Amino acid sequence: LYMQAKLLRVLQERQIERVGAVNLTPVDVRVIAATNRSLESMVLKGSFAQDLYYRLSVIPLHIPPLRERPEDIPLLLEHYRRYFNDRLGKNIKGFTEAALRITRKYDWPGNVRQLINAVEYAVNLTEGTLIDVPHLPAQLREPVRKAKAVPGHLRTLAQMERDAIEDALARFGWTDEGKSLAARVLGVSRATIYRKISRYGLTNRSRCGNH
Repeated sequence: LYMQAKLLRVLQERQIERVGAVNLTPVDVRVIAATNRSLESMVLKGSFAQDLYYRLSVIPLHIPPLRERPEDIPLLLEHYRRYFNDRLGKNIKGFTEAALRITRKYDWPGNVRQLINAVEYAVNLTEGTLIDVPHLPAQLREPVRKAKAVPGHLRTLAQMERDAIEDALARFGWTDEGKSLAARVLGVSRATIYRKISRYGLTNRSRCGNH
């Protein structure tokens, strides 16, 4: 709340005080703020300043989650396919119909950020010209919502994380280069991959031992 009060003061007075300065410096800025939380609820709970909320929400824009706008999914897939084609030097032409069906049925709890990571993952794995079902991340091919119908088979977040790391390492290899690529595709740092491998006791043979 302390920092919120300072930000509100800047927005109201349009002045800032530089560290070590004697005089205030006028500023003329426009603020575009985004959040994935309910600020209205936070205001009611007292964790977000009401005055700042009203100051920021002059022109509010609500973007529905990806699961509520499935018609956007093919457009986003195509955009990021082209992007990662250029970035990774690939010549992938598109997605198979089976792969597209899976992406349209998936809930995308991580929204567009998760979709971007999924496309990068698939582009890295695809050696031909079309992204097919086996090239998609495991969480898309074996969606968690399947487990919701059978409460006794729900997986913990740690299990899901472990499975995702194992899947990436199985595809990219256990070399330093493979671990770096797995980290990039999963959207984490290389240090995080090494730390998770140690935490979960993963080895090159751990997946074989689980089956």
